[in-house]
Amino acid sequence: MIDIGDIKQEDLPHAYQEIAKIIGFEAVLKLGQEFGGQQLYLPKLDGVLTRISRRKILEELKTHTGSISTLARKHKLSFRTVYDIIEAEHAKNTKKTAANG
Repeated sequence: MIDIGDIKQEDLPHAYQEIAKIIGFEAVLKLGQEFGGQQLYLPKLDGVLTRISRRKILEELKTHTGSISTLARKHKLSFRTVYDIIEAEHAKNTKKTAANG
């Protein structure tokens, strides 16, 4: 009987070898065991990075560490985009207050 411990990196298909270069041999074996035979889609991290940027802008605004212009420059966004983030948060909070009131 063949054991997974018998697998060497050169035994892997090319796609596995490319992934192993990035995340390591053991990790690619775990992926293969868990998701082998399935198509695996990994969305870009843009959405995550946008949420983090939004969160940081709101945190900095709450601690009064920057004006809209300063925040826009720091996060490489337009003044309007930062303003829209703040307005959306304000609208969300207003909606919560009205629902609870």
